[in-house]
Amino acid sequence: MNWPATIRPRRSSVETTLYRYVTGLRSASLRRPMGSDDLTDSANIARSTLVKMGFDTAHMDSVEPIREREGKRLFRIVLDGSSYILKVFGHTEASREVRAYSLLEDLGVPTLRVIARTNDALLLEDLDVSEHLRLATEEDVGKVEAGAALAVWYRALHNAGSAVRLGVDPRSSFLPREIDALTPASILEIAALVRGSDRKKWSILAGNIDRIRNAVMASAETLTYNDFHWTNLALSRDGKPPRAVVFDYHLLGLGMRHSDCRNVTGSRGPDAADAFRSAYGETNPGEKVLDELVAPLCALVEAFQRHRFPSWAKASLKLAETGEIHNRLDRVIEIM
Repeated sequence: MNWPATIRPRRSSVETTLYRYVTGLRSASLRRPMGSDDLTDSANIARSTLVKMGFDTAHMDSVEPIREREGKRLFRIVLDGSSYILKVFGHTEASREVRAYSLLEDLGVPTLRVIARTNDALLLEDLDVSEHLRLATEEDVGKVEAGAALAVWYRALHNAGSAVRLGVDPRSSFLPREIDALTPASILEIAALVRGSDRKKWSILAGNIDRIRNAVMASAETLTYNDFHWTNLALSRDGKPPRAVVFDYHLLGLGMRHSDCRNVTGSRGPDAADAFRSAYGETNPGEKVLDELVAPLCALVEAFQRHRFPSWAKASLKLAETGEIHNRLDRVIEIM
């Protein structure tokens, strides 16, 4: 079967496990055997990157290759007895995270501490040895205090995005919109792959999709993190209440507050989710109506590119197969 193209792949389970490893939850399954040539090559890449950052590599005590994937290399570096994480990106597009760190720092959004950077590399604090932050655990994110702390970080992100002329300010020009995946052609491609689809109704949806995209962009568009997972959360070591910092910004983009908040609360326990909503505050009801239609459509565009349909998109597929997606279209048209 020919799957339709999509804009942005969801983070895979391998990538998620990788970030757990990078920040201290080391998984032996990720570490491939490395020969002397591999180690020499990795050490050379790390050294040359550190030189570009202005470091004297004579002070590099050790370099531990962690992972290489799709041109991205990760290392644990010890300089003058202090441990850091070095992320080297293989090409300009992959280095979008470097620009994201700079943007968030400029806007005052809390991030991991950046020790040094180039256009295609970051030297970051190592959460294994950080005095102030630690990697969150799965148990942490089910707690009320963690839910409230997360809301504080997300509100800072969204408020900062609202203060910038997104898409106009050159600092944000590299950020994508998830809704860019929704076009008349991609909607019709979904219709062709959904069992028992009513082609007439899908044609109506395709005919309205540009208006819907414009409505999303005309809402209080802001910076969105887009794909929260507890393995990308750091919490303060001694804070009462705790302070949260979400990291890993390669999917940072533009979108609606409600969508980003729903992405967080949907994977939290009820107590933590309620604490998040209470600490964050209300989102725009109109954004909720838009999100209820746009989110499953974006999920289906992504899912149908896979060789095997992913489990995370089955609920969206059910909405399409039962026709509920068209009822949601009617509700969107009512508010536009």
